[in-house]
Amino acid sequence: MANDNKAIPEDRELTTEEVRLVRWMLEHSTPDAGSFVDQLPRLRVVSRCACGCASIDFSIDGAGAEPGGMQILSDYFFGNDSNLCGVFVFAIRGNLAGLEVYGLSAAAPSALPEPHDLRLADFGASSSSTKMSARASFAKKPSQGRKLG
Repeated sequence: MANDNKAIPEDRELTTEEVRLVRWMLEHSTPDAGSFVDQLPRLRVVSRCACGCASIDFSIDGAGAEPGGMQILSDYFFGNDSNLCGVFVFAIRGNLAGLEVYGLSAAAPSALPEPHDLRLADFGASSSSTKMSARASFAKKPSQGRKLG
């Protein structure tokens, strides 16, 4: 979610599209990420980004994420060079905590990507530094108390 925007509270189940994307991302990442799949049935969306992008925050069994370092579990790019975007699933203190969608060469998208459109982020040093800059901006969200872990 964008630094200057506050989260918009929600209380709802994840959509089929959200579950499918998060599950795919967790299952196609590291073995550690795959261990979080069991948490999916217990997730609820507790907020979305006020900027209009598709980023959402989760709660597990009704308990919101505690403050703590962000653990990125699965991270992918989608789009082309003129419309490059990214999406990552993250946990805080061992619990799935959100799905973050961000723009690199374009605005953060308002719709989630399809799993078949995702590719691992491996674009060399210049793009990696851009990606790290984008990730660092998420770490500075004072309202969520997040920082990359």
